[in-house]
Amino acid sequence: MDISLWGNEITPIAPFIKKIDEFDIIHTDRLHVAILACLLHKRVHFYKGGYFKNEAVFRSSMRDYFDDVFMKNY
Repeated sequence: MDISLWGNEITPIAPFIKKIDEFDIIHTDRLHVAILACLLHKRVHFYKGGYFKNEAVFRSSMRDYFDDVFMKNY
């Protein structure tokens, strides 16, 4: 499911949070989705994507603070 098509920068955030919260496991290469899923205590399979930002944020701000987030390759 690609939830990035559901809104834009002025769309209210609450429906986005509610939708992510419906799932136990989140697979994403989107940084902000991974951050939200971590804050909601979800199991997160966070994919590196095409550049280093996702892995850098994972290493510096996620892996030591959230037990259920895992960096993945495609």
